Amino acid sequence: MQISAVIAIICTRLCNINHAEKQYDEILIKTEQINQKQTDHILDDSFSFSELRRAIRETKKDSAPGDDGISYEMLQHLSKRSTKFLLELYNRVWSEGKMPQDWRHSIVKPVNKPSRHIARLV
Repeated sequence: MQISAVIAIICTRLCNINHAEKQYDEILIKTEQINQKQTDHILDDSFSFSELRRAIRETKKDSAPGDDGISYEMLQHLSKRSTKFLLELYNRVWSEGKMPQDWRHSIVKPVNKPSRHIARLV
């Protein structure tokens, strides 16, 4: 076989490989775009009543309240009507993407666990 024939075969195979890689990349990009659209849709959905109730129920009861003095234990005892009002508030914040200024403020107070020595934390 002549060298020119071998070079032609190699070039043809390389072109086929490059074409296949481009096709694979295009399919991968399209798949990622479809997945992103599906994810975006899910993330745009409002919270449901049951999701809020579950989140409140599964949160630690001994968590410290915020500046407003409202603890999770208090939220767990809200009436159905009050929980629906809270849900509407959360969904409005979620859909508009605007968080109330008071929600942006927090105070973090480190609390040393009894089993740990303070010197190890520094």
